[in-house]
Parts: sequence; structure tokens; C-alpha cells
Amino acid sequence: MTFLDTSETLARILEALPPGHGLKESALGFTGPANGLLQAKGDAKRVKEAPGWLSWPGEFGILAASGNQSDRYLLWLGSRAGMEGSRQLVLYPPPGRYRIEYWTEKEGRLTGVEIATSSPLILSPPGDGPYVVFIRRLA
Repeated sequence: MTFLDTSETLARILEALPPGHGLKESALGFTGPANGLLQAKGDAKRVKEAPGWLSWPGEFGILAASGNQSDRYLLWLGSRAGMEGSRQLVLYPPPGRYRIEYWTEKEGRLTGVEIATSSPLILSPPGDGPYVVFIRRLA
């Protein structure tokens, strides 16, 4: 698995979505840090070493919206040729119900939706990807 920083994640998302896609324009507002989303408790190193916290065989990047949109997240799940295995993510946003949308690369087509309750938030992407994933907290 390859972890992407904020600028790499934003670049992958902007490149993946077609011109005029609604998420492409709003992605520029998703530059806040995603601190805590991958950490249940304790230090990041211990959480990253915990079995099953994140099992994605390709690139992974995450952005959090800031300000009054802080309950929204964008993820990049890139595929890596020839990589097989579990495709599950366990994230730790603030407690609540979330809508998770999986958007395909290039066509920008919605290919899957999940409604899940945190914490933790367990995501199950519908295939190998790559995907742009939009997560938002439901009222």
C-alpha cells in the first residue's frame, strides 16, 4: 500500500474525475488535515500496525473538508495491477451515520453507496478501483 500526502491525493482525485463533475469542483475545498480519521486511539504507528485497520492493495489518500463542512471526507483508492487481497477500510470519524459514495475513475460514475454508522466506520468498496470516495455525515 502506498500512502499519499494531501497534494498527491488532491491531484489524483482531480485527474480521475471528468470535467464538470460536481466532486471535482468541490474537491478544492477538501484540503484540511484528516488527523484522527485513521486513528482510533493512541499513536498512529500503533493503529497502522493493528490488523485490519486498512487493507487496500494500492494507493490510498484522504482529505478532510474544513470549517462548517468538517463532516465530509474525500478518499483516493488507487488500484495496483496484479494486487489481490482484502479490500476493506476501517476509519474513525466522529460518531454518527455516514453516506459513503464510490465514484469510478474517468467516467465519474456512481458505482456504489453504503450507509454506515461510526465508530469505527467500515467501508467495503465494490471492486478493485480505482475510486474517488465521498463520505458525508448524515443529519
